[in-house]
Amino acid sequence: MQYEKEFNAFVDKMKQGIEVGQVKYGDKGLFGDSQLRMAQEEVRDLAVYAFLTYLKIDMLINGLVKKEDLKELTDETSINEFEDLPRT
Repeated sequence: MQYEKEFNAFVDKMKQGIEVGQVKYGDKGLFGDSQLRMAQEEVRDLAVYAFLTYLKIDMLINGLVKKEDLKELTDETSINEFEDLPRT
């Protein structure tokens, strides 16, 4: 299967999340909290991450930042003054 390594790594992270949640919340996480409310909050967080990723891509396309400025690639905080950038 193509991407089997990545898929297995993803499954391992899901297992880790379940184990951490079980230790942290016990049965409350499954039966005590509103699963719909929790899912709604997670979807909201995903939307925020998607928007921030969109902004990064837009800034890259418009030459406002370089790939070397992204912490994802450098593991260092950028020294750019992003609040001074023009908005598109």
